[in-house]
Amino acid sequence: MGLSVKFLSRLGFGNADDSADNYSCQTKADEREAQNLTGSGFKLLQSGEISAARALFKRALKLDPESADAYRGLALTYIETNELDKAIRELTKAISIRPSFADAYNDLGIIHDKTGNFPAAAKSFVQALRFRSNSSEIRNNLALAYFNIGSYGEAMKAYKQTLSVEPHDTRALYGLAHVYMDLNEKELALDQHTLILNLGEKETAAQLLDEIQRQRWQSTQNLI
Repeated sequence: MGLSVKFLSRLGFGNADDSADNYSCQTKADEREAQNLTGSGFKLLQSGEISAARALFKRALKLDPESADAYRGLALTYIETNELDKAIRELTKAISIRPSFADAYNDLGIIHDKTGNFPAAAKSFVQALRFRSNSSEIRNNLALAYFNIGSYGEAMKAYKQTLSVEPHDTRALYGLAHVYMDLNEKELALDQHTLILNLGEKETAAQLLDEIQRQRWQSTQNLI
């Protein structure tokens, strides 16, 4: 049973209502400071100051242990220093606090992709898309994971979904070309090259054309 306000006062704790209000105000102040530290940490991260950013994220978490954004920021610093197990640990904490955290799921997928665990990467990207279905970046990440698994139909579908919304998405065009290359569809791969070239992306188009030209194309006769 909880202690009554009157009883707490008798024990010499003063006005319990005031104590609760003061605690609430302090908690809110700590949360605001944690948000400020987290924002500054992301700015440092973007400028490449990894150690300084990590220190700010840790300070933020001391003030607010429930800051999903600070856990994610800390995870990103570990990704930068290739401490991937630590990054996964922090991202898992972020997701436990905010189960709909699309960015954290996407980051997890990138880690799995980096380590060659493509099925786990695809699973993470699918989760991310549940909470941010309009993200071309996440959908392209998913398409690449499917491609690396060898699920060409799913990869093609994902890239085409991106292009249906953003027809000038160079990454999706480039990825789709590679799907066609693996499916021995040279002309369709060249079509993607033409589209990229028409967007003015000359360097990317040249790189893709070189890859297409170096591809060992099977004749239709050999495929029968």
